Amino acid sequence: MDSVMKADSLPPDSSRDVLPYLRASFPLKSIQINSRFGMRNHPVKHKTIMHNGVDLAAHYEKVFSMFPGEVTGVGHDNRSGKYVTVRTAGYTISYCHLSAFWVSKGMFVNAGEVLGVSGSSGMSTGPHLHLTTKKGWQGV
Repeated sequence: MDSVMKADSLPPDSSRDVLPYLRASFPLKSIQINSRFGMRNHPVKHKTIMHNGVDLAAHYEKVFSMFPGEVTGVGHDNRSGKYVTVRTAGYTISYCHLSAFWVSKGMFVNAGEVLGVSGSSGMSTGPHLHLTTKKGWQGV
């Protein structure tokens, strides 16, 4: 098991209420990596393919925007399930396999603002958060 980082380990004078005003945030309350970026045996397709992001343990938990930016995509597809894509500082970050999203395309979000709830939509074997980061203005 990988090390676990806790957003609750902020200094005592900090609180979740101030997170929307920060320039960076954890995407979840605690971070545990279940599957890293790179070649892996796909759990659904049962063959070795490239995993283009990182899977974080998340069982129907609030998902926070990691950076401030514009929501450029909100939708659903067979692979990513329900997803939210945020464009920020020359990058796009996609938050995938959500059970619900709480934002809409065109909105501006701050770091720490809730985008939705993690889940198991799309090509998934269980609830988690899949994060993908791409340079430029690309989608999922």
